Amino acid sequence: MKTLVIGEAEAMGGLKEPELRNVIGRYGDRSLNPSRRGNELTDSLAWKLYSAIEPIAPTSAEGTVRALWFNVSRGAVDDWMTQEEFSEYIEEEYWGENEVPPRGDEARKAEWLEWFPEEEYWHDLAVYKETIRGEDWLRVFIDNRCICDVMPAENIYERDRPQARYSAPDLDHVLSQLADVACKVVEGISDGSYASLLKSKLPYSFRYGLIKRRDFWSATHGEGRMGCIEIPVQEKEVLLDLLRRQPSRTELPAMPSMTTGEYFRALRDGYIKCGYDLDDSSAGLYKFEKDDPRRWYARFGDARDRSLLEVDPDSPQAFREWYLANKNVLDHNFEIFMGRGCSRVHMNPELRDDGSWSISLWGSITWHAADIARMWKHMNEAGLPVYLHDADAVADALEGSDYVLVVPRHDPIDYVRGEHFGKRISTAVHIWEEYYEAIVMRTNWQPLPVPSIV
Repeated sequence: MKTLVIGEAEAMGGLKEPELRNVIGRYGDRSLNPSRRGNELTDSLAWKLYSAIEPIAPTSAEGTVRALWFNVSRGAVDDWMTQEEFSEYIEEEYWGENEVPPRGDEARKAEWLEWFPEEEYWHDLAVYKETIRGEDWLRVFIDNRCICDVMPAENIYERDRPQARYSAPDLDHVLSQLADVACKVVEGISDGSYASLLKSKLPYSFRYGLIKRRDFWSATHGEGRMGCIEIPVQEKEVLLDLLRRQPSRTELPAMPSMTTGEYFRALRDGYIKCGYDLDDSSAGLYKFEKDDPRRWYARFGDARDRSLLEVDPDSPQAFREWYLANKNVLDHNFEIFMGRGCSRVHMNPELRDDGSWSISLWGSITWHAADIARMWKHMNEAGLPVYLHDADAVADALEGSDYVLVVPRHDPIDYVRGEHFGKRISTAVHIWEEYYEAIVMRTNWQPLPVPSIV
C-alpha cells in the first residue's frame, strides 16, 4: 500500500501553515451570520472545492456537511516573512526606551520558530451545502471557523445589510489549494492510504476520548480538579453519603411561605460554608451594610436585576407578588454563582400549585461541584429544603469516579452534557497541551471516524 502524505509541498501546491493561519485569522468567523467575502472568483473557487469534496460521504444526518482532516508543513522562514517584511514588522512594533529591537536573519528565524515551533500542523476542513427555497448556500470552515460563504445574490442579508464585494487573493489561493487537498484525500480514501495516515499521524488533540476524572486529576497534577476542589476526607464522605441518599423531589417538605430575607440569610451562610468571604474590595457593593445578607449575593451572584434585592425582606406577600410578576423572565435572578452559560449555578424558588414553596438547585458540575454540594447540604440544614438536580453526578464528580470527555481541539466544550460513548458526561475538555503525553496515556480513545466515499 502506498503512503499518502498530504502535507508535501507538491500535493499542497505551496500552501503552508503561515498562509493558512493568516487566512483563518483574517476571514475566520465562529458565528453563522453570513458576511460577504471575496468576489465571483472566490465563489467559483469555493464551488470547485465543493466539487472536489462531494464524493466524500456526509458527516451530518441531514447530508449537508462533508469533512476531512489535512496536514500542512511549516515551510521555510520566507513563507512567513522575508527579511524585508520582517524589518518593516520590527519597525512597526513598540519598543521601550531601554529595549533593543531584534534585527537580522537570526532574529527573524528565532521569531519564526516561536510562532511555528512544529514542522507539521493539522486542521479540519468542513464544507456545508444546503438548499433553501430552491437556492444553494455554501460555507467553508477550517477549524470550525467560516472562512468563506457563498449565498444567492438576492437574499435577506444582502438586502438588509449590503456589503461590498472585494478581491481576496490570499483566500482565493487557499481555496484553490484546498480543492487539490480534497482530491488527494478522495484518492487516499479509495486506496486506503488516508486511513493509514490518520491512524499513524493525526494528533490526539483531534480525537474523542474518555478519561476517568481522577485520572485527569492525576495527569494534570491536580490542576484539572477545577470545581471538584480537594476537600477534607471526612466532609467528603458525609457529602457523598447525603448526595446519594437525597429524597425524591416529591418527598421533600414544602415551605408554606417564603421571604427574600430567609433566602438571602441562608444563602449568605451557604457562601461562608463554601469558603467564600467578603473582602474590602466589595465594601461599596450596592451600598449594602456589611451585615446585610444581600451584600453576599450581590458579590458572588448575578445581581444585575436589582428588583429582587429591593423586595421587602420580611414580607411573604411582597415576595409572592414579585415572583408572580417575574417568573417568566427570571433569567439571572437566583444565579448564585455568576458565570458564562456553562459555569453558572442557579438556586430557584418555585411556587407550587397549592401555594407552598420549594427550591431547586442546579448548575455547572465542572466549575462548582464542591460549591453545589456544600450549598445544598447547608440550605437543607438551615430549614430551606432544596432539591439538587443530578445529585448522583455531583457525587461521582467529587469522588472522581465519573468520566471526562476529551473533545477535538476546535469543537466547543461549553455545553457538552448527557451520554457520550455510553458514559454520562458532566465535563468536557480539550487536551491540555502542557500535560499532553500524560492525558494521552490515560485516555480511552474512540475509533476514528475515517471518511468514506459515497
